[in-house]
Amino acid sequence: MSGHVQIGIDNCKKVAYNKHMTRTYMIYAGLTFLGYEYGESKDEVLFRTRSKFGDPNNWNVTEYTANIIRWQEELECTNA
Repeated sequence: MSGHVQIGIDNCKKVAYNKHMTRTYMIYAGLTFLGYEYGESKDEVLFRTRSKFGDPNNWNVTEYTANIIRWQEELECTNA
């Protein structure tokens, strides 16, 4: 599978995905939900968040938080 990586999620299922797949993250400043951001990594979306919203100190926090939205396959494996 050229360009793809096999991963095991809790040895429950194997999911094939492209190394550079865009994922969806929920962005927070403390408890304040700022919106959704899309990117290949957490670092990428946090960088973009700083560009959009400025320094996190503007929101009275030291850092923004990015929580990935899990795929159904990932959720099924963690609930098994």
